[in-house]
Amino acid sequence: MRRNCLDPFFDREKVFQQKKYSCNHLIKERTLESAQAVAASLFPPTGNRVRNASFLWQPTPIHSHGIDRAQDMILRPKASGCPRYKRLNTTDRVKSVHQIEKNYADFFKYLSNMTGNEINGLNVAHLFELGIEIKNGLPQPDWHDDGLFALLSALGLLGDEMIPTAAVILFEIHRNHSIDKCLTVQILYRNTTKYPPYLMEIPKCSNPCPLKDFLKIYEPMRVSQ
Repeated sequence: MRRNCLDPFFDREKVFQQKKYSCNHLIKERTLESAQAVAASLFPPTGNRVRNASFLWQPTPIHSHGIDRAQDMILRPKASGCPRYKRLNTTDRVKSVHQIEKNYADFFKYLSNMTGNEINGLNVAHLFELGIEIKNGLPQPDWHDDGLFALLSALGLLGDEMIPTAAVILFEIHRNHSIDKCLTVQILYRNTTKYPPYLMEIPKCSNPCPLKDFLKIYEPMRVSQ
């Protein structure tokens, strides 16, 4: 993420403020590395905090839930142990998957023949990982594309293209002082390092979308305790 994309929201003269910013990551080396890189980019030292002019870095706190992934409802919603999700995933989902397998029987047969494995509606998503392996020339670790896939799908913003590694979804909340200080939301998506994040169109809402309308639109998707 290039620092200049977020410059309007950061004051270069101020250092990291614990009450304003929080950086969280999954308990994986690659996500910790990403969090460290992002934090270093967003909060370079200034003034008397600069120790080395050729290496603008300062320590920034980064948080994790540790091994208890089930507590992380934001980064690992599928590991939350939600009873309703478990029921839907094991009953309703199986019914819909069987219908898909029936409708596209020839396609699943083709995939099975080409891969040498029995491919069905429940494991076909794993084939996307092969694209990542081929692109990076590395064994397939536990990427986060499934989380972004689920999030974009829930938002009604999922397109036809695969979600690449290091993809980013940004949620920005703005206060519109010209409209009675109304809070608005906009969503940006970065799926390449060649171009800055682009603005996504929120279904059934203006852009930016008033926060109250945003919450109403996605009320059916919200997780309640």
